[in-house]
Amino acid sequence: MNTQLSIGGIIQNGIQIGLKNFVSLILAVILFGLTFWIPYLNIGTFIAMNALVVMMAKDGTFSPTEIFDAKYRKNFGEFFLLLGFIFMGVMASYITIIGPLVLGIAWMLAIPLFLDKDMDPLKAIRVSNKLTYGHKWTIFLAQIVIFVGFAVVVAIFQAINETLGMIILLILYILLFPVLLGMQAYVYRELSQGADQAMQEVQQ
Repeated sequence: MNTQLSIGGIIQNGIQIGLKNFVSLILAVILFGLTFWIPYLNIGTFIAMNALVVMMAKDGTFSPTEIFDAKYRKNFGEFFLLLGFIFMGVMASYITIIGPLVLGIAWMLAIPLFLDKDMDPLKAIRVSNKLTYGHKWTIFLAQIVIFVGFAVVVAIFQAINETLGMIILLILYILLFPVLLGMQAYVYRELSQGADQAMQEVQQ
């Protein structure tokens, strides 16, 4: 399936999804912080926090208490193996200037694919790379536009009043997390439609 992403589409839908789930995201972060010290439970909640993208991509909403679902503790060994592969790959790519950036976008769907499609770690990485092929610049520029847009708004308000500028900075900083997750959820929702075909292609 040939999915076309646009910078405007990623930003618009990302903001919409992020703000729609703003309260749930903040509550999930609070619940995660309050329970992170509990052994074994914290493994599941940590994985669940990484699954927020899938939760938002599927139906647009989720319950904050879903991070306690036992299903997130099922394959925790393979999950951390996936994190290890991603970490080692990104670190190795630092020998080039833009390597980490390219890999970060190429593999951005690996964790959602692993959690949503039950893929093994290496397959999730390969399928993510396949799905994001041809879309990396669009995704990157959408992220840049968001960061630059937020920076411009803060600069304008700081020029008017420094205190007001700090307040706006705090508000936008809080909004940035949901918006970035919303953008990733939208990208995953659109590109994962071709996951089955991509899986077949990487197996050949």
